Amino acid sequence: MKNQKTLIIFDFDNTLFKTREFWREYLFPFYIKIGIPENYIEGAFIKATTVPVDYFVPKLFINELYSAVKKDNKYSRQQLKDIFKTHVYSPTVRKYFYPGSLRLLRKAKKKYKTLLISYGDKKFKTKFFNYCGLDRYFSSEEIIITGRKKAESLGRLAVPENCVIIDDMKDEAKEMASFLVGKGISVKILVAHRSLKEILKKI
Repeated sequence: MKNQKTLIIFDFDNTLFKTREFWREYLFPFYIKIGIPENYIEGAFIKATTVPVDYFVPKLFINELYSAVKKDNKYSRQQLKDIFKTHVYSPTVRKYFYPGSLRLLRKAKKKYKTLLISYGDKKFKTKFFNYCGLDRYFSSEEIIITGRKKAESLGRLAVPENCVIIDDMKDEAKEMASFLVGKGISVKILVAHRSLKEILKKI
């Protein structure tokens, strides 16, 4: 039986999922393989995560990458887009979960109320999360994708008396915790460091 008095809030990027490694070690090589210099890809990626918003937007990435390579007249925008779609929207991405992540999600889903709050582009992440298989662990109501501060997403939620926040960014977790404590909720922060195996023992 679930403990309805405790909510576990999960972060996704670099907490459950190896986001940095996914882009640079998994996706980038597919573009390098067709002859695009790595610095072009890195430059496009940085722009797509900083301008005009500070999270990744696929359309911006493709546009920036195409702008960098179009002078070579060797690549079409559609070709760059197809590479992205083929490899990012694929069940293969599931191998980039950190060790212990899926076991932790299964355990948490069985024992507690759960919520995933992820910062980023809603259209992209909704689709990407489907390929990650997150629907096995969260209902659509239990996933919040926001382009604002995460603490702002908590305002409209009914949060039980106890909450555990699992995040790789301590300051971000503290900001959410401060908001919840202000509502009289007891909060515990567990900072993730590239593996969820230790946290698994504490849940």
